[in-house]
Amino acid sequence: MPNPVNATPSLKSNALIASCQRSLTNRLTEGVAQSFERSVTTLMARSAIAETAEEKSLLALAADFAHRHQHDMTLRFRNHFEQALAAAFDVPAPAAKQGGKLDFASLSLVSDDLIEHSMERSRWAQLAGIDVDQEIVEELKARLRAVLENPSLASDQLPASLASIYDALKAALPEDSATAQAIKAALAAVGANLSIAINDAYAAANEQLRQSGVLPDFVLGAVIRDSRRQPSGAARAAQPRKGDMMGIADLPDADISNDDQLMMLQHAMAQAYSGQGQGEGRRQVARMLANPAAIDRLSGGLPQVQERSALMSSLTSFQRSDHSFVQAGIHPDLLARIKDEGTPLDQITVDIVGMVFDYIYQDPRLPDAIKQQLLRMQVVAVKAALLSRGFFARRQHPLRQLIDRIAEIGSDPDSDVGEGSDLMVGIRSIVDRVIVAFDTDVEVFVQATQSTDELAKEQIEKHRARLAATERAIAQREAQSAALDEARAEFELYATTQCPAFVKTFLDDWWAVFMARARTVTDFNEARAAWKSGIDTAKLLIWSTCEKDAQDIAALAEILPGMIRELRHGMASVDMPQVELNRFLQALMLKHTQEITAAKTRPPFRATIPVSRTETAALISGADPRPAESSGASSADDAMSFTQTAPRSLPTRPIDTSLAEIRRGQMIEICRDGDFRVYKLAWISPARKVYIFSRHPEETLTFEDTDLAGLIASGQARPSIETSPMDRAIALAAGDSNAG
Repeated sequence: MPNPVNATPSLKSNALIASCQRSLTNRLTEGVAQSFERSVTTLMARSAIAETAEEKSLLALAADFAHRHQHDMTLRFRNHFEQALAAAFDVPAPAAKQGGKLDFASLSLVSDDLIEHSMERSRWAQLAGIDVDQEIVEELKARLRAVLENPSLASDQLPASLASIYDALKAALPEDSATAQAIKAALAAVGANLSIAINDAYAAANEQLRQSGVLPDFVLGAVIRDSRRQPSGAARAAQPRKGDMMGIADLPDADISNDDQLMMLQHAMAQAYSGQGQGEGRRQVARMLANPAAIDRLSGGLPQVQERSALMSSLTSFQRSDHSFVQAGIHPDLLARIKDEGTPLDQITVDIVGMVFDYIYQDPRLPDAIKQQLLRMQVVAVKAALLSRGFFARRQHPLRQLIDRIAEIGSDPDSDVGEGSDLMVGIRSIVDRVIVAFDTDVEVFVQATQSTDELAKEQIEKHRARLAATERAIAQREAQSAALDEARAEFELYATTQCPAFVKTFLDDWWAVFMARARTVTDFNEARAAWKSGIDTAKLLIWSTCEKDAQDIAALAEILPGMIRELRHGMASVDMPQVELNRFLQALMLKHTQEITAAKTRPPFRATIPVSRTETAALISGADPRPAESSGASSADDAMSFTQTAPRSLPTRPIDTSLAEIRRGQMIEICRDGDFRVYKLAWISPARKVYIFSRHPEETLTFEDTDLAGLIASGQARPSIETSPMDRAIALAAGDSNAG
């Protein structure tokens, strides 16, 4: 059998590459043109049967966009695709593969823009449902590796890959008034018709390379290596394919076989160890290991670390030895043991653990004292991740729950994380026990989490005890404030235009305070009786200062001694200055004298204020008044009941919408002295009018609801991110730039 490497040098010529470029360009450009034509018909048909007006309008816009721009976009696609092919066929050979020990020192993550663009490509391919024959793809890659002298040709480097096709279509987009959703729908419809053109272009390129003698004895199994194959191409073709550019993040929704996912993991690991793209490779491996769906599919094909293996024994010995972790990063001695005794997957797993703890170490939300305790458990985390390949994918893993709980209690603004505090002594003791006790049984972590919960409970109880007096005082003050508002609203129901201004001022400024205090006494029956007595006295006071006729003079003389006695008693309880009380009583006596004098000469009349002898007698006796209906007669006995002068409608206080979702225990960032600091919402008053925020040591902020709503509206207060540091660190290690 001829050696493929020796047989191909004369064939790797510019003429062959140019011929492949022309073939791929012509076939795909023709396919794009046909796809545009088909997409217009498809979109119009979907628009006709759309269930909602919004969907119908969107599909119609997409069809119009595809129809108007199919010719100019096809031409622009060709130009951009030709440029992409020229660059793809000019890929330089990778640097020599590193030998010996693997270098974990440097790690560069790809840019946020590149990650987002890659995800955009993946979403397009998935939405379009592009079906590419993977056998043809692998065969083409194998032949192009020989032509381009690039033995590590990746899927995204493949000339005419789905990524390059999408990029060319995106670059061909014209400026148009159509919405982004309509353009997205149009591109998806075009992509849905591209599968045949792509497969034909790949097959034609393969045939051209085969006829030119490139890898005439090509064997697909040699390319996929250890991947287990389907028994036949027909069976494989029956499975729908999403394309060679499907992103790792889309694995839960991708229709990719377990074998192909294992191959993808192998490729990502190879990239992580190669001279190029190490950061991208590590990121892809981290994304797969942090993906529950991928782990479930890969679990059967991944090498497992035995609990009693030499590697586990070595790690346990290192775990219990005296190694200080003063900063993030895996200890060099630990790395050496993994490299000597572990598999490549073990090595990259440890590398990812190091990345995760490095992000935890950099997390500004965690106090330094808590970070140091978490860093002490790095070796424990390494063992846990090696024993359970789903460590990164499962929040329910007992060690992750322990780390999350320690981080949660440590980052609580009320926690005292000072050296020697009860909390830090307790956490340090828990970590000590984990380091000593953990061999391979995760029950150690469950018990440690229970101990941490008990420690957290003690801290909460201590803090609540410190706040209890403040809470009681504010609750009492708020209850009095609510009662004050209600008393003034009651007075407003009865105070007519005849009520003198000095009486209204007295009621609002002093008598309402007396009633509010009486309303908030501990005994409910006593408070109810005091409230009714206060309202009755206020009614009598208002009635006593209004116009009367001769028959009311006797009633007024009868009630005045008791009413004055009640007023003096009430004002003594609220410490009304004696000077002000005397001034009020003198004004009241003068008003009564004037009304008595006027009543003696005033003819009988129908009272303009709704009061009668029945009402007055009822108030004096303390009995409920008998309501009387107005019949239009001039008799005072037929006047409307005093208690029915106006409908009872007390004001209510709506809760500001910005405060409606705030709950006790929530972390809130508040700007203080130009910097945002995290506070804990320690207490909300019963009427949600007063909010207390706390932060150790003994820093307490109290806000009225209107003030807090203003802080939120101005951006000076905001809810704090509540994701766990472990989740954020794993997401960052997997390339999610938004997790920070």
